[in-house]
Amino acid sequence: MSIGEKIKWLREQKLLTREEFADILLVNPSTIHRWESGTMIPREANIIKICRYFKIDKKFFYE
Repeated sequence: MSIGEKIKWLREQKLLTREEFADILLVNPSTIHRWESGTMIPREANIIKICRYFKIDKKFFYE
């Protein structure tokens, strides 16, 4: 599973729309779309925000 697929899976587990998730992370909804589609990889700072929100370790994205 790619980083984008993992982000989408996590977001969907919380029943969040891209817009809601973008508001939480303080990014544009199109950024969420780019991450999930694999056209852009999130910066380390955003990976950390995602991990804090979902209470997961960064290793989840790199396994």
